[in-house]
Amino acid sequence: MDFLFSYFFFHSVIGVFGIYRMKVRQTVDNPDSQFVAMPQTITPAGIELNPTTEPIEEPIKEEDKIN
Repeated sequence: MDFLFSYFFFHSVIGVFGIYRMKVRQTVDNPDSQFVAMPQTITPAGIELNPTTEPIEEPIKEEDKIN
């Protein structure tokens, strides 16, 4: 029982501190951010549907570099 109390108390202190920090700290806007969240299962066709993406060059094979 003492273990559960100490476990609960420890996590409660961390939780209260986290909420305190979120309320006190000012947020900073970053207008230069180019981050766009995409799912891990997106296909190249799905990326093409986003008009803000830049084209990706085709990879050059080693055989083509020699010639």
